[in-house]
Amino acid sequence: MYLSACKYTSKYNDVKTNEKLWKLFKEVEPIDNLNSVEVKFEIGYWRKSNQIHNWFVDNCQDGNDNCQSSQVSREQLKELLEICEKVLKILSEQKTHKKKITDKVWKQEHEYNLYLDTDEIKELLPTREGFFFGDTQYDEYYKNDIEHTIEIIKRCLELPIEWDFEYRASW
Repeated sequence: MYLSACKYTSKYNDVKTNEKLWKLFKEVEPIDNLNSVEVKFEIGYWRKSNQIHNWFVDNCQDGNDNCQSSQVSREQLKELLEICEKVLKILSEQKTHKKKITDKVWKQEHEYNLYLDTDEIKELLPTREGFFFGDTQYDEYYKNDIEHTIEIIKRCLELPIEWDFEYRASW
């Protein structure tokens, strides 16, 4: 799962505002036939964060989940940030139950925290079942995904307003 920051720039109207960028482009393409460039970089990455993927599918991809790229507005990122912060607050006030599992391959026992009262969380940011989507428990891994998402969105929103965002999942 990838979130990219993208910026289109043109030598006809953006050279002054993106002087450093155009200087770099000239080093790459010294011939004067470079008129416009799109700069794109990965600003966020998740793995098996099915609740976050579910949110992007429902809110940015019109419910179509077929590995396509989709535009994500700053308003949508702010909305997801607000939801994640609400969920994190609820989780911080929740009681947990220690659950033990035994890894059959490695013969190791692992203990993790499972949240008990998840009705409100399920309304705000539900998990999504599926072969490639990982666990659907509301546990410490779910919480870690929420914290990670908050960090990613805050980095996005710190970028200048002319940057756009794009989400894509691949499996």
